[in-house]
Amino acid sequence: MNKEDCQFCKGNTIHWDFCEKGCRPMGLMLTLLGGDEKEKDDGIWLENGIELKYDNSSGEYVPQGIEISYCPFCGTKLEAKEES
Repeated sequence: MNKEDCQFCKGNTIHWDFCEKGCRPMGLMLTLLGGDEKEKDDGIWLENGIELKYDNSSGEYVPQGIEISYCPFCGTKLEAKEES
């Protein structure tokens, strides 16, 4: 896979595929109980060119992240994006 085909390098969220409906956090369960069936995206994504961010709480907690040098999916060397 190259950078042009890599969904992670394009900035798309890579969703969890190992956690089915039973892994929802309490805040999301209360929201769903109230009739709102819209779920937030859990997964990992790339910010600022080098920050791997992740959320597994459906927005209940602040997303966390770490700085990385290479894409974990395609192996492309990552570079920080210039701030305007």
